[in-house]
Amino acid sequence: MIEEIKFRKAEYKDIEELIAIRDRCADGLKEMGVDQWQNKEPHVGLIKSDIEQGRGYLFESEDRIVAYFTLILGDEKEYREFISGDIAGKTAAIHRVMVDTEFRGRAFAQRVFTEAGRMAADAGKKFLFVDTHAKNKPMLKSIERYGFSYLGVIEIDTNEGHDKKRSAFSKEILM
Repeated sequence: MIEEIKFRKAEYKDIEELIAIRDRCADGLKEMGVDQWQNKEPHVGLIKSDIEQGRGYLFESEDRIVAYFTLILGDEKEYREFISGDIAGKTAAIHRVMVDTEFRGRAFAQRVFTEAGRMAADAGKKFLFVDTHAKNKPMLKSIERYGFSYLGVIEIDTNEGHDKKRSAFSKEILM
């Protein structure tokens, strides 16, 4: 049977399922020794804000959410040291990529990057940014597979006592 995958904007009705996915992802990261998404991050208020601002997206299969991400169209402060000259105002950033643990290994991160790139290109953006924890090997592998280039280390806002450093990447959008 061919699996039908639907793509759509996230809605308030999805929050409970998104939080459950976030928790499973956080547990998986903890098992790998990755200090990312611990202490209920991304918190429910941030996910609600993504939905309110129309920048939270998801993939569904068989009426289940299997992946979620945020796409911010515009220059993000975390990447400011990498944005200058000709690319200023022409960037988009992917955040909060979550793939439910039951659906890992089925290229959903690649689908996220492809869809985010398409939407960014449609909005006139030329570069796509993404970051992750240096120990998050599955995400690093997906980022590399999609052709992002390593930029350097950035610091993000996170709960006190947690690693704020993230590896940042970019990719020119060729669509």
